[in-house]
Amino acid sequence: MEKEPTDLPLESRDALRLAALLGESFSLQALMSLGVEADTLDPLFDQGILLPAKSSEARFASSALRDSSLNNTPWSQKRRWSLQVAELLESRREPPSVIAPHYLRAQDYPKARTSLVKSAESLCRKNDYSSALKQLRQAFEIWPPEEDKPTRQRVLKEMARCAGNTGDQDSARMAWEEILEMSGDSEDFVSQIEANRQLADLAAKRADRMEMKQRLRLAAQLSSQCGDLLEEAKQWQIYAQFLADYVRLRESIEACNIALKAANLADDPGLQSEIIALSALVHAMSGKSDDAYELIDRAIQIAIEHELPDKLTIAYRRKANVNEYSCNYTAYLELEMEALDRCRLNGEKSAEQACLSCLSYAFFRLGRWKQSMDACKSAIDEMGVEGELLAVATAVKGCIAAFRGERRQANATLDEALRLIGAHGGIVLEFHVHWARGHMAMLDGDETTARAAFEDLMALWRDTDDRKDSVPGLLTAAMFFTDNNDADCLAECTDILNTIVSENETLETRAASNAVLAEGAWLRGDVDVAIGAAQKSIHGYEKQGLPAELAMALRRLGLMFASKGEFEAAQQAWRRSEELARDLGIRPLLDLLAKDRQSTGALHSLERKADRAGLTKRQLDVLKLVADGLTNKEAASKLSLSPRTVEMHVASILDRLNCRARTEAIKKASELGLV
Repeated sequence: MEKEPTDLPLESRDALRLAALLGESFSLQALMSLGVEADTLDPLFDQGILLPAKSSEARFASSALRDSSLNNTPWSQKRRWSLQVAELLESRREPPSVIAPHYLRAQDYPKARTSLVKSAESLCRKNDYSSALKQLRQAFEIWPPEEDKPTRQRVLKEMARCAGNTGDQDSARMAWEEILEMSGDSEDFVSQIEANRQLADLAAKRADRMEMKQRLRLAAQLSSQCGDLLEEAKQWQIYAQFLADYVRLRESIEACNIALKAANLADDPGLQSEIIALSALVHAMSGKSDDAYELIDRAIQIAIEHELPDKLTIAYRRKANVNEYSCNYTAYLELEMEALDRCRLNGEKSAEQACLSCLSYAFFRLGRWKQSMDACKSAIDEMGVEGELLAVATAVKGCIAAFRGERRQANATLDEALRLIGAHGGIVLEFHVHWARGHMAMLDGDETTARAAFEDLMALWRDTDDRKDSVPGLLTAAMFFTDNNDADCLAECTDILNTIVSENETLETRAASNAVLAEGAWLRGDVDVAIGAAQKSIHGYEKQGLPAELAMALRRLGLMFASKGEFEAAQQAWRRSEELARDLGIRPLLDLLAKDRQSTGALHSLERKADRAGLTKRQLDVLKLVADGLTNKEAASKLSLSPRTVEMHVASILDRLNCRARTEAIKKASELGLV
């Protein structure tokens, strides 16, 4: 390291050390203001230790020389000079970030702290939160906790905000925990509520649901002590919404009742309508559809009477959700479409985002998967949805990819959906993620993955008050456990569905219950009982309009008939299953149906029918591919034949079936049970 010159006059050496305190570059005028005479600077410039910069500035020739001068300055002198420098810079209105280090060196901690806080606030205004957070950390290192508590609490909030904007959750949490402690000592209920809410948000980012629940409940309980009825209503409503999101339905209804009582006392019709609408949704989720419809109509009426268009939009969207949980998916879709039109007309972007995400789910359940994917694309790519709404759209995309056998995309999208659910809520979506993952693995023959998914689904049900969203997954799980001769797990599926149906007897839950009863009877060898229950299930799914579940139930019915040797009845069930699978694009199910025919001997029955129609086995192969929509060239590639040979087979098929066109031949072949 370059050393400080030893042959300098005493005054010049002091001037050099004082200049070193000002920085590598410094103002000559500032140095003069500290009592340095111009003559004492001459040796420093003459020897090239200092170099002129601008007209009134200078700089050190090397940073090493400046460091040496600082190190050679006695501690006591450095402290006194630093205080002089800080006071000078403050009088010159230099930036707080420049002043703070000098107060720190002078050990004037209160003034250093003030400068650091001012510097951080300035950096925040420039959105430089990372630098601001560093300044605030320095300030708190020299800030006794008992000193100037009101200011400390204000600055802690600023620190938490900076930490939040930089993703430093640990710093944000420490800040809010101290605020909570300080406000508890002073019985500042407003600050305690805010701190608990913020800590709940941080817990959400860690997917710590237990702490979220604890914090939100504390905030609600504190709001009942603060004497502000509106605040009490809002906090209990927030807690009720959390409980609904995490399917703690009994507790959610209790929280809604407390919130509504406060809103009534505050005479706030907007809050009344919103809380009643939430209560309607929770009642519907609990299987209390009649109560739910009565409540939602009341919420709508309040919004209309008091001319509250934003609350009316919320109420209509809640009514759509009530229809969903009452398993009236067509009405659910229609109301969401109406709500979307209303949002677009009123320019309500956030409500439009919510409508698009919900529409993606409604279209998915009703088997309108292209429209579902279009709604997902609009929500994610065009509207930029975030939080729970993004979780909804992502989960729906993942489910459709899984059903269609798009394995890589499905796994990646479902993993992302689970991450979003953990961070933002919407636990009901987890049931659908486990359903889709288990369904895909089951059709692929991946027993390990399928079993894990279905066991996760049942464990999640045990941890919630769910009375609907687990149902489609339980149906598929029962089929899997039957195929694997697992009577114990099948019995657990049956018990869960019995519990659900006892509290929420809708078409969908009854259809699933009958399907699972059919699986149990089949596993016990009571095939006739199994077929009867399966047919009831299929009738329910037809009335409900749920094609994915219907396709799976029809496939199982076909297997049951085939196990009795009733191949024509099996073929009829499988043809309907194929039609649905083809419409939805569930290719793995189409492959499985082909294997079912081969393994059960039904294929031989089909060949006998073809023989009676005058068709050869090869012509039957061609006919099935034509019925699947393949061109002659594509069919030729599948069968390792030339396109000309396939063309000749098609001509022969038309002739044998006495048909003029391919479409007519496909229709007749279907009537004959050939495809």
